[in-house]
Amino acid sequence: MTPISTSSNDRERSQEQLGFLIEKRVTTGVATINVKEPKMNTTTTQLPTTENPDWGFWGTMDNHADKAWPLAIKIIGQTTGLEPEAVRAFLDSRYGRHFADEVHNALFAKKPLQQAIETTAAKWMRYKMRPSMLREMDIPRGLPYLTSLIVHCDINAQLYP
Repeated sequence: MTPISTSSNDRERSQEQLGFLIEKRVTTGVATINVKEPKMNTTTTQLPTTENPDWGFWGTMDNHADKAWPLAIKIIGQTTGLEPEAVRAFLDSRYGRHFADEVHNALFAKKPLQQAIETTAAKWMRYKMRPSMLREMDIPRGLPYLTSLIVHCDINAQLYP
């Protein structure tokens, strides 16, 4: 079988008919027909805001809330490996209020805000869940206390919005 030879004019014409013009080739990105499509922001992530401004972590942190909230979301998320939305559910809960109480204790001991949150997170990671809490919350044995509470709060937030 001999190969069919086509002239370059024939090739260009068939490429044009199929939409393969060299001027339209994409070599560095993804082509889109929607010119006004928003660009994806990969450098920053939007942190969730509180849904419980009167109580929980936010309400307990009072004057420190504006600065403490984003720090707590990031630090707790990094410490536990959990998503910001799950951490938000925890911080908005009664456990978030208790967490804020311990952050206040660290602030009273003259620790800077970031260190106070880091210290509290590390402390809560070392705590152990009581067997009765494990049964009540249906949390698997062996998870750190802080992680267990965040998972519990996240599940409840999804089940009972």
